[in-house]
Amino acid sequence: MPEAAPFIVVGSGASATVAASCLLDAGHRVLMLDSGDVDGRYAGLVPERPFDELRRTDAQQHRYLLGEDYEGIDLGNTGPLAQATAPRRFVFRRAMERLRSGGDSFAAIESLARGGLAEAWGAGAFPFTPHELRCAGLDPAEMAPHYEAVARLIGISGGNDDLAPWCGALSPLQPALAPDHNAAALLSTYARRKPRIEELGMRLGRPMLAVLSQPLGARRRANPMHGLDFWSNAGSSVFRPSVLLDDLKARPGFDYRPQVLVTRFDELEAGGVRVTGRDLQGGGSVEFLGERLILGAGALGSTRIALRSLDRHGQPVPFVCNEHAYIPSVRWGGLGKGAARHTYALAQLTAMLDPSGDQQHLVQAQFFSFTGMLLARLLKDSPLDYRDSLKIFQALATSFVILGVQHEDLPGAGKHLALRQAAAPEDDVLDIHWRPGATEQAAQRAAEKVFCKALRVLRCWPLRVIHPGAGASIHYAGTLPPSDEERPLTLDRSGRLRGTRNVYVCDGAGLAYLPAKGPTLTLMANARRIASRLIGSAR
Repeated sequence: MPEAAPFIVVGSGASATVAASCLLDAGHRVLMLDSGDVDGRYAGLVPERPFDELRRTDAQQHRYLLGEDYEGIDLGNTGPLAQATAPRRFVFRRAMERLRSGGDSFAAIESLARGGLAEAWGAGAFPFTPHELRCAGLDPAEMAPHYEAVARLIGISGGNDDLAPWCGALSPLQPALAPDHNAAALLSTYARRKPRIEELGMRLGRPMLAVLSQPLGARRRANPMHGLDFWSNAGSSVFRPSVLLDDLKARPGFDYRPQVLVTRFDELEAGGVRVTGRDLQGGGSVEFLGERLILGAGALGSTRIALRSLDRHGQPVPFVCNEHAYIPSVRWGGLGKGAARHTYALAQLTAMLDPSGDQQHLVQAQFFSFTGMLLARLLKDSPLDYRDSLKIFQALATSFVILGVQHEDLPGAGKHLALRQAAAPEDDVLDIHWRPGATEQAAQRAAEKVFCKALRVLRCWPLRVIHPGAGASIHYAGTLPPSDEERPLTLDRSGRLRGTRNVYVCDGAGLAYLPAKGPTLTLMANARRIASRLIGSAR
């Protein structure tokens, strides 16, 4: 058995890479164990030219826009992966083949890719407000410097506007990317009709995005505004964990071991931790020794490992997940007008709704234009036949505005999961039960109606509200929550898993609550907080 590594980090997603980076900065050696699936098919295939130019001139565009096996065309129901383009499908492919879940028609989406789920995230980087942090079980004062450090590390663009009091404090920020034609028109309409929007309890502004508007470091460039952010990542302008992982692999003291599916850990009487996994290439069992273990395999992945290692098969644990909805609409003023050629495809605007009037139950929505997308993604939701729908949507495409709505989620009696044991550890099944209560659902539907009203005030016509189903947000948390009480399957304030001496959890499993915003920035900041505490205790 080789010498024990000072730190073993499981996973290569946003939380894991930031934790590893922090440990390396302090001079510690880190062994990272990762399944590490990569895209060997589409990487580098998408030309660095604007989307509309490729649509007009590239005879090979079908290879990456539709996929060489046409896997980018999904005409089924709008589900959690309905918007995943062909070059992004690798993020989920191996997990769908190997990881098992069931119960209540919950679409549990995981990743075994190098970089994890954030290889396909929408880059929304809003910090939690102090109230949201306390609900999640985190100390706002302790989190503040780690938010700032992560912002410097990954690069975040955005601006101070009407959303500032509601979105959480964050600096430094790069300037926001230029809005496209739809977003600029909506901001202008909002400025004129702000009193009516405010009467609805809503505010509108630019999103905070982990996307560069200015170069950062030696390798990362500003977003080229080609509208291809769902297909490629030119200049690494969008932060994805693989960008940071590439930097880590060049640093002394970092040992990256891909093709390892970690299944369990065991703490040794003499001290330290033995980590067991499956060699995904050779098929055999592999073991590693470490002094301390940090689980960053995603909320569901880390929970699997913890429950299996502590012999807690069948033990229910809490579970939270953002409810998600889409509201496609047409902006009247955009009918018959061409789209901007130079733009980006991620969220253009953010709306926040304060239904309770105390900023403690915010609902957030992101505005997207139909840029860098294919009309096939709309055809499946049309009540008309495909031929007629195609003609109509071609005329409407540049005026489409799609609202992606996120709702908060708190623990509840109908929200839990348990690990069901199988013959082989890697075949264990996560049984997920997630049923929001009637009061929660009524509040969510009411908020969606308010967004539809606000769209009309902004001179948009909402077509319908689409609910893609439980789990579609791919925001999961709460399974190993922080607690000041000595209770099994909880974390102490340092992130240590109770019942262990040297095992820590740095991903979504350790958040007790999910506000109505993407958690990835907070997960990275919390991972850095946990790593910093470990550095302090290791001195």
